[in-house]
Amino acid sequence: MQNFCQSGSASGGKEPVDIENVKKKIEEINTVVQEVGQELYKQASASAKATEDKQAKDGKAEDQKEEPVEAEFEDAKKEDSSAPKEDAKKEEAPQEEAKAEETKEEDKKKETK
Repeated sequence: MQNFCQSGSASGGKEPVDIENVKKKIEEINTVVQEVGQELYKQASASAKATEDKQAKDGKAEDQKEEPVEAEFEDAKKEDSSAPKEDAKKEEAPQEEAKAEETKEEDKKKETK
């Protein structure tokens, strides 16, 4: 089967195109592209495995080198833990009083209007 297509020639004439030949060439190109993809996948898998193996090997070596770290520990006294709470309450009281006074003043202004 032959079809005609627009040619890039200066004469503007039409040249016959063999559709079956074009399909065959496209199929060949697709096959090559698939082979290249498979090869890239194999290389990527091999590279990833090598990296994992190296990290595992390095990780084992690091684990063997680590030693326990000594530290001191002290329990906090109950008195100390409650002291900040009391201080916070003392700081909140003046703020609450100031808010209450402001509210009273606003109420008085509203009543006079």
